[in-house]
Amino acid sequence: MHRRLSSLPRILCCALVAAFALGAGSGCSWMGRTAGKAQAKVERKTDAVEQGYHQGYSEEKAKSSSQAKE
Repeated sequence: MHRRLSSLPRILCCALVAAFALGAGSGCSWMGRTAGKAQAKVERKTDAVEQGYHQGYSEEKAKSSSQAKE
């Protein structure tokens, strides 16, 4: 399930890039830049979600292991 969450935004980004690439191919280079910016934003958000998940998991795991020792 973790893999599905991170691949869905990337698939959407690829679709956006493909759609904007068609416009950029016809001479609208600003569309290509816009698609690149959108892809970068989604990738940053995806990375932030993954980092938050791992951090929260680690903190809760540390709590449960310290409670088990007591």
